[in-house]
Amino acid sequence: MDWILVFFGVVLLIAGLLGALLPILPGPPLSFIGLVVLQLSKQVEFTMAFLVSAGVVAFLITLLDYYIPAWFTKKMKSSPQATKGAVIGTVLGLFILPPFGIVVLPVVGAFAGELMAGSSVKKASASALAGLMGIVSGVVLKGIYGLWALIAGVYRLF
Repeated sequence: MDWILVFFGVVLLIAGLLGALLPILPGPPLSFIGLVVLQLSKQVEFTMAFLVSAGVVAFLITLLDYYIPAWFTKKMKSSPQATKGAVIGTVLGLFILPPFGIVVLPVVGAFAGELMAGSSVKKASASALAGLMGIVSGVVLKGIYGLWALIAGVYRLF
């Protein structure tokens, strides 16, 4: 039974890391669940503080992943419509054409929002680029967390 927990824990950690690149997989939550499953085995022992911290960080990164594209568009002095477009694109992306919608629609939303505000195509393109930078930032954050969790889990196995 113990080896089954270890196997599933490691599979979840790998899936969590892949979730950084595949929007259909919720990377940080999968990584955290992988750590918890490993904890249930006799092979791995984490402190409660470690698990609580890992869970809080996974939760925060998951929230930030949805907020960052809009934040980047706002920071790049995009119009409020572009920021709203990025937010709407993010929400729609969860339901329309997953997993690609979550990557493409915030960028399209920022671009369309900026055009609706009466800005030039150049400014709209800059807003869309800001949204893309936000998406890439989210991927990097999720990747760092996923890699950290995988290393922490595998390290504790040996």
